[in-house]
Amino acid sequence: MDIDVLVYDNQLGYYNLLNEEIINTFSFTLYDENKYNESYKYDVVVFFLSDEIELIDLLRLYEKSTPFIFASDKLKGTLLPIRENCYWVDLNYTRDVLLKELEAILKNIAKQINENEKAL
Repeated sequence: MDIDVLVYDNQLGYYNLLNEEIINTFSFTLYDENKYNESYKYDVVVFFLSDEIELIDLLRLYEKSTPFIFASDKLKGTLLPIRENCYWVDLNYTRDVLLKELEAILKNIAKQINENEKAL
């Protein structure tokens, strides 16, 4: 089963990285304000913050029940409310380290989703 991941990335570089490098079991969709359907529930949201004004969109996309990965080189994870399903990634890492961290988080989330579905 594919895990549906909504990616917020106004500069497209991180979206392209995910889409090209992390292929197995994940289906990445780029956030488009004009096409976004709030009634469709994604399994995971990955939010790459490029500019602090985008925090407005973060409020629109964040749902307590959906795993949320927040990635930024500007804001530190300590500013985020600590939630069981929230993850923070520092974009100051090198490409390879960043990719490994994102992949590890996504695989962990996928494992949790699969375990929850089996339990139902």
